[in-house]
Amino acid sequence: MENKIREKRVRFWKNLGFEFLDIDLKMFHVIYSPCILKIKDIELDCDEIMKYAFELYDALLGEKRVRKNCMIMKDSGFFVK
Repeated sequence: MENKIREKRVRFWKNLGFEFLDIDLKMFHVIYSPCILKIKDIELDCDEIMKYAFELYDALLGEKRVRKNCMIMKDSGFFVK
């Protein structure tokens, strides 16, 4: 059941023009699939996007909490950012 709900959510965001990144995030014990909405023809790679995202999370939540509770999942493994 959860997979059907997830697939429906992905279709919703893709229909709005969002592009999913090739990674997942585990944040505070919840796994997210980040996506972006490209509004300009600016090419950013996934690492650069995540760098900016984690700078924002650090500013909002504090670097210590982010390092403890948030990580990037790549190729079925975890990488602490």
